[in-house]
Amino acid sequence: MKFVGEYKAHLFSQNGDLTVSFAVKGGEKAKAMETIAKLEKARLDAQKPVKYEITIKRYYPKRSINANNYCWQLLSQLSKKLGVTKEDLYRKYILDFGLFDEVKVRTEAVESFIRIWQSNGLGWIAEKVDTIGNDTVLWLYPGSSTFDSKTMHDFILAIVNDCKLEGIETRTPEEIAQMEGIRESKR
Repeated sequence: MKFVGEYKAHLFSQNGDLTVSFAVKGGEKAKAMETIAKLEKARLDAQKPVKYEITIKRYYPKRSINANNYCWQLLSQLSKKLGVTKEDLYRKYILDFGLFDEVKVRTEAVESFIRIWQSNGLGWIAEKVDTIGNDTVLWLYPGSSTFDSKTMHDFILAIVNDCKLEGIETRTPEEIAQMEGIRESKR
């Protein structure tokens, strides 16, 4: 049960209960109505109020195919200029971008774990960092397919900056920001 909405208000009742309101618009209304129907059915089936764990996180649209294509176009031009493959260059940017999770894996399972992790795609990288007793510490980098539009924007700008240093023509920051599904970073 998931949909996107905008925070609108909150209020306290006389007994201290808190009600939080969100406005749901456009195509998200159908998802919200489906969720409400499930909630009502569960309440009626249980014949009493049902408790739920509620998670709220900021919504960022997924990156677009347009942004992905532009990323690979830049990588292709830059790879020719630098004399490396675009795939190796892509992996370098994934590592340089530095988004990773640290996990401990039993040392005897590390190779299998890495093989499974990397089977997710080209940019899914696992680095062995340390060994502690019977465990190996890994840094797991997910590929750009997991990036939201803000992260993809920042990723492309890093590539754009390197392209400019090499004299490769790129789109302007305004043109990049206009790509479908890309948002400029608010730093």
